[in-house]
Amino acid sequence: MRKFTLHILTVLGYCIPYAFLSMYTDVTNGSMVMYAVMVAAMGLLCWGAIKLKSLFTLLAGNVLSCTVSLLCVMCFQTAAWTGYFKPLTAIQLVVVISIIALVIQLGVWAVTKKR
Repeated sequence: MRKFTLHILTVLGYCIPYAFLSMYTDVTNGSMVMYAVMVAAMGLLCWGAIKLKSLFTLLAGNVLSCTVSLLCVMCFQTAAWTGYFKPLTAIQLVVVISIIALVIQLGVWAVTKKR
């Protein structure tokens, strides 16, 4: 039961729209601090998935994080977002950030599995 709870908590941690929050802070404040917070949070969640030995948790969490970020961008983007992330749109940037995060996490997963 405890392990199942940890899996659920890890996936719920991934449900925070890290990419959207980073982009939102960038647009509104011109600050890139949330990108660093996103990297730290994703690293911590990846570490949790590795400790749980659950690739499914890592993959499901990343898919949910991307989905929630996409939904937030679609709901909350304003005219200020238009052209801010040139040459990409806000939606394209969420997808790019999510893919890069997933590739890095899968790389860490593969390296730790070899040990």
